[in-house]
Amino acid sequence: MSDVLASALLTVCRQMNSELRAIEPNSRPWVALLAPTEAVPDQLKITVLNLTQEASARNYEPVRRDDFRSMQPPLHLEVTVRIAADFIDVPHGLRVLGRAVNWCRQHNVLTPADTPDLDPAIARLSIEMLNLSLGEALAAAQLRDGIPMPAIFLRIRGIAFGAQA
Repeated sequence: MSDVLASALLTVCRQMNSELRAIEPNSRPWVALLAPTEAVPDQLKITVLNLTQEASARNYEPVRRDDFRSMQPPLHLEVTVRIAADFIDVPHGLRVLGRAVNWCRQHNVLTPADTPDLDPAIARLSIEMLNLSLGEALAAAQLRDGIPMPAIFLRIRGIAFGAQA
């Protein structure tokens, strides 16, 4: 279960890469999950910015089992990520980033039925674009030597820790 977070984000990378490669073949992945300080030119870089508990999941009560022990409800996470276009050729980077935006709009929900490589512990992964203020976007740019790059910000929901079958 501890791998569910990495698995969810890597699935998003694989799915996005698959579609971007179908549009424009490339010998290496178009999208990679990287640390904030990693510089990989000519690639879209997914960076985790924040993990929070889903607000809608906070109201669950512990479940009592027959043996009077209580089970805590699963912890549902919202993951905020940045997809930045780290391209030497900025117009090309913007084209690839635009394709990523289209992918996010067309695949705003991933389920095991339409995404076979999705971790079986995830019933539904939702992806939504975020609107950040200029100050928030610039603060996120400080993660890599203060160099702003064209980027989109996403909230990914549906990652549960401690779910019991």
